[in-house]
Amino acid sequence: MAYLTLSDAIWRNDKHTVQKMLASVADPNMGNSVEAAATCGRADIVRLLLDKGADVNKGNSVEAAATCGRADIVRLLLDKGADVNKGNVVEAAARRGKKDILTLLLERGADQDKGNPVKAAVEHGHRDIVTLFLEKGANIDKGNLVEAAALRGHKDILTLLLEKGADADKGHVVEAAARSGHIDI
Repeated sequence: MAYLTLSDAIWRNDKHTVQKMLASVADPNMGNSVEAAATCGRADIVRLLLDKGADVNKGNSVEAAATCGRADIVRLLLDKGADVNKGNVVEAAARRGKKDILTLLLERGADQDKGNPVKAAVEHGHRDIVTLFLEKGANIDKGNLVEAAALRGHKDILTLLLEKGADADKGHVVEAAARSGHIDI
């Protein structure tokens, strides 16, 4: 058998080898093992690493799980004490349109003003996420949201933002829509 590192075994989803390595010599904090397992969506390996003493806050494991769209791993990490505001976890969930993850993060005290998660949701056309942020009191004029919606052709989001009082004169809304060929906007 070829020599494997802990990271190799995680990426290959080889739980048996991970268990053997952790039982013998491998340090569960080697590299960013929890983040790697979260990135791969390996909930069972994340759990195994944490049970063997891996640091839940080493690397950006919650952000990695949110980026993959794995609510189960996000919940597991938060239940084990992961920092809900490490990295840009809220922005990652917003970008992916993962309302279940975003709701969980916000319930656990995540800062919705870190980075620009509302703009990420606007740019990716996630109207339900934009609505959620607006319901939670997000700053509607942060990051040229109207311009971003116009540029991407998200007329429904643009309408929502304008109905909620966004400044239509902020940025270059008409120019952005025209440049992108969104004549209807």
